[in-house]
Amino acid sequence: MAGRLRARCTRTVSTTVDIDRPAADVWAVLTDFDGYPEWNPQIRRADGELVPGRRVTFHLHPPVGPPMRIRPRVLIVDPARELRLRGSLPGIFSGEHWFELEPIDDGRGTHVTQGETYRGLIVPLLGRVVATSLIGFQQHNAALKRRVETVSTGRRREPP
Repeated sequence: MAGRLRARCTRTVSTTVDIDRPAADVWAVLTDFDGYPEWNPQIRRADGELVPGRRVTFHLHPPVGPPMRIRPRVLIVDPARELRLRGSLPGIFSGEHWFELEPIDDGRGTHVTQGETYRGLIVPLLGRVVATSLIGFQQHNAALKRRVETVSTGRRREPP
């Protein structure tokens, strides 16, 4: 019984994108909070330092619903490989969000996985929120791809 309840109270969504730039370039854009207003459709402002144990602040504009401010705790910062954060309402809900970067094409490209695992008693009631978050992740990944492939380390990329 406890296993079935735990399964009902857990949902994971993820999406991927391949970016035609090295993981270091993807990481540079992903972690440049000052640049978010220029390209990020979901997070219009981000503040804080990506240091494990610390909190960062994101001003979200989800695809559906009102803008909100969240303050997740930084869990993992592994440059050009993984970024993981967790936000929660203790005892009721938690969301662990991640980005994983995997080199492809002999390091010339990057396979990016973005996802979130939602846990808690209210998760069965959050079907719409979970579905909407997947749409937001897909929009974010598309915008990240455009940004990284057109602007890298301060230089515009020349057309092929």
